[in-house]
Amino acid sequence: MKTKDRKTAAKAAGKWPCWRTTTRKGERVLIDPDGHVYHGTAQEVREAALTPTSRRILANDMEFARRSIFDRFNFTPAERRGYICEKRLDAIRTDRQFRRLGRPITVPADVFILLRAGARLVCDNFDEFLADMFQGELEALQELAQQETGRREIPLTRHERAALDRLRGNSPAGGGL
Repeated sequence: MKTKDRKTAAKAAGKWPCWRTTTRKGERVLIDPDGHVYHGTAQEVREAALTPTSRRILANDMEFARRSIFDRFNFTPAERRGYICEKRLDAIRTDRQFRRLGRPITVPADVFILLRAGARLVCDNFDEFLADMFQGELEALQELAQQETGRREIPLTRHERAALDRLRGNSPAGGGL
């Protein structure tokens, strides 16, 4: 069933599709709005092609748990595995939600005010203004990369490439947004 059909069927049933956590065969799993089931494995994290920021947050959470939480609270090996699975599930869910909503960008207040005023001067839509501005900056970075490396490509890590492929829908792990 297509996503739109699921949403229509869910709305007709009085339910909206959402992320759910449930237990199946004694194991805690996460179910996304499209019905895909996640168990919290490292392979699922790789297939999800998390953005580099989400991967870094997950790695920091897991490292903190290993260094501080597990020893302090005397986790058993099974409890450790369960805790790490929960962290992976949380990382997959938040990464997917941020992709749909867009990631917030922190800008100093004075710069934001000037950008809004500039957008009003140039066009009516602030989002279009930012997209055009960022596109111009990306083109400048590509020209710089051409001078530095001889290729008109911004050098990316493999994780950044995987995340971009996923966002563009080119990944075998699943469709884009």
